[in-house]
Amino acid sequence: MKFLTYLFVLTSMAVFGQVDFDNYRFIESKGPIPSDFYDWSPEKYASELVELEKKQKEDLSKVKDQYIVSTSYEIKKIMRSGLVTYNDPLSNYCNKILDILLVNQPDLRKKIRVYILKSTEANAFSTNNGIIFVTVGLLAQVENEAQLAYVLSHELAHYTKGHHAKDYILRDKYENDKNLTYTQKLNSLFSYSKEQEFEADKYGYLNYYSTANYASSQVDQCFDMLLYSHLPFDEVEFKLDFFNIDTLKLPKEFVVEKYNEIESLENVDDSKMTHPNILKRRIYMSTFLEESGTDNGSLFKLDKEEFDLTQKIARFELSHLFNLEYEFEQAFYNSYLLLQKNPNNQFLETNIVESIYSLNFYKNRGSYNSAHEKSKNIEGYRQQVNQVFDKIQSSELNLTALRFSWRLATKYPNDDYIKQLRDSVISDVSKYYKNSINNLPTKFKNPSDTLQASAEGLTKTEKIKLKRTSQTTSTFFDYSLVGLSNLTDLYDIYDKMILERAQYANEDSLLALKNNQKKNKGLSLGIKHTLMLPPYYELYMPNGKFSEFIKAYDARSKEFVVLIDKMTNKIGLQTTKFSLEHVGENDKGLFNDFALFTQWIIQYDSQSEEGYLMSSRRYMAEIAKKYNTPYFTWVAVDYEGRYAYLKVVTLDFTTSKVMISYRKEISASAKDVLKSNLYYVFMQLYRDKKN
Repeated sequence: MKFLTYLFVLTSMAVFGQVDFDNYRFIESKGPIPSDFYDWSPEKYASELVELEKKQKEDLSKVKDQYIVSTSYEIKKIMRSGLVTYNDPLSNYCNKILDILLVNQPDLRKKIRVYILKSTEANAFSTNNGIIFVTVGLLAQVENEAQLAYVLSHELAHYTKGHHAKDYILRDKYENDKNLTYTQKLNSLFSYSKEQEFEADKYGYLNYYSTANYASSQVDQCFDMLLYSHLPFDEVEFKLDFFNIDTLKLPKEFVVEKYNEIESLENVDDSKMTHPNILKRRIYMSTFLEESGTDNGSLFKLDKEEFDLTQKIARFELSHLFNLEYEFEQAFYNSYLLLQKNPNNQFLETNIVESIYSLNFYKNRGSYNSAHEKSKNIEGYRQQVNQVFDKIQSSELNLTALRFSWRLATKYPNDDYIKQLRDSVISDVSKYYKNSINNLPTKFKNPSDTLQASAEGLTKTEKIKLKRTSQTTSTFFDYSLVGLSNLTDLYDIYDKMILERAQYANEDSLLALKNNQKKNKGLSLGIKHTLMLPPYYELYMPNGKFSEFIKAYDARSKEFVVLIDKMTNKIGLQTTKFSLEHVGENDKGLFNDFALFTQWIIQYDSQSEEGYLMSSRRYMAEIAKKYNTPYFTWVAVDYEGRYAYLKVVTLDFTTSKVMISYRKEISASAKDVLKSNLYYVFMQLYRDKKN
């Protein structure tokens, strides 16, 4: 199947069992860390290639070197991203299905491992060494165990037929094609030909799926599931009552009059695609399905309740993932769907407010297009959600975010993160809302104030006024504070932020002077302990082969890590390194913290607006408390031609306050200059604060 070829966002995991959805949090890893996460070497792949050569009865010597190095590097990169985790209810469920599919092939079963990819796309892919990745998005979409079994059967076929190694021979041209980018070369690593996709469909069905006696009808149903997997996991009409205030309803222009049709793209032109379209796969498989005769197979071999729980966990994960991936309206609608059967769920309600806050944040700063997708591009009932955020004005969105965040904080007064979210909204409103919230009505004055008020019994002029009022959106949003409790507290916080902003404005010139002095003399931050992810290292080699590039990259990046260690040790700066480079099988605590921290830094690095309260910060206070420091330092060096660009950033990850941001262009060959710059920055971090 065309499952994602290269993914960078993967999942955390926990042992299968009962889940407290009322207090839901992301899934985590448990138990000993599998060797897949730390036992990687070209030598290991060399031995595996010998087996592949025997299996395929082909001479792979032509591409042997680059295949070994490239594949080892790429899978190592994914596994050590910090976002692939293990032994959670989702991967455990997949492994149970593999037990069924391979019950008569124990030797093959020992070679196959499943990990969950924390991605919203409905996808899966296999590697040449027996790893199968299944996305959270796929598990949220599959309708029964049989459909998932067919996906896994297909990926088993890719592995057992050696498609990855075999197709690499055909991809040898990528190695020397200078017109292709590095990313295109990487993406080619996990792609298959149309012929291989057809073969995997057939072989997987005949040798695994049908022998396990799963329902043959679900093969075609699985194609349907994949065809519409770009849509939310369910099609439920979004009720605008969700936004309404008592009897006050959103204006009519917010309502979708005619929904966009859901298109079927099963016969899409695949002439320029590596994979056949869905229709061709249906036709190809129909012959084998007809030969199966009467369908007496099962939809479920395991307990259906276990499937339902697995699916529910995946769908809860999506609400958080969509916010992490800046798909805020998707997060909103996904949480809305789940709230229909899980009312008053704090996790889902928080995700709703996070999405509204994020849309408001980017709209206030003039970058709404990066956060919002226009409703004309949306199929199905989710279009109504996007229509609301299409029509809403900046001031109206500010008041909407204020209403939802204040109500959430009042409902869950002991949640510190929700308080942060609320205060971030109030801060934005105090800065961007044109008027004062103190002037907003706190109750309905009379029926004529509502957009749904009856015109019966009114004079002509009153009717005209009512009509004019109903044609604007201001009346509805002006009543945003109606029904909220603790309004006195809200006004106090709001007024305090107004005063603080005025104070900061008066001190701008003084702050600028101080910043100038700091730049000239250097900082003295007094930070004795900081957390670190592995440093980012980019090596530019336009004329080198891919395998040579990876070898050079690996050697020089290790030298860079050693250099940083020497600098920090020399100064006395304590560092806790979140790296899987030397992790052992019992380091699960560090592993889970690394996964959480990586999730935070990915979101931090992917957004460009200062002051944004990222959804991943929800759990960062735990990290600060555990390691007794809220500081994080990220070091990067980018070599390009004759120059190297050094970047060092230290920030308080509980508040996103930047403590130091240092950038320097140096000669690529001047290693001593790189050392002196690193020493200079680390000294600023460590040096005691001046009175």
